Amino acid sequence: MRMTEELKKKAIALWEKLRDSMSKEKLWDLLKGEDSLFEKIRSRKIFDDIRDDLRLLFQMIRDYLAGRYRQIPWYVIASIGAALVYLVNPIDVLPDCIPVIGWADDIAIVGLVLKLFDKEFQKYKKW
Repeated sequence: MRMTEELKKKAIALWEKLRDSMSKEKLWDLLKGEDSLFEKIRSRKIFDDIRDDLRLLFQMIRDYLAGRYRQIPWYVIASIGAALVYLVNPIDVLPDCIPVIGWADDIAIVGLVLKLFDKEFQKYKKW
């Protein structure tokens, strides 16, 4: 399911707002909900291609907050956190309760972050 340009702009604007308000405390809260998120998307085929990437994103945040991995700028961590908060939140541009298309904006935002910061992810994987 393809999103219209207007919906993409709205989704990106919401993600940017979440990113700009991100804090370490919000990231710790996000990590607490990791298991419930994966349970929620477990049976959803739409997430099959990015499930491993989502685990990597959570692990990057965990390693950053624990001080184990700091070779990444804060804005990248904040952007990752915002994308995951967007994914966790059922009320966004396309509410998740709408069958099939409700997850399209979530996938698009996660995909955007994966594309924008691919070099950072590759460095982290090598670490």
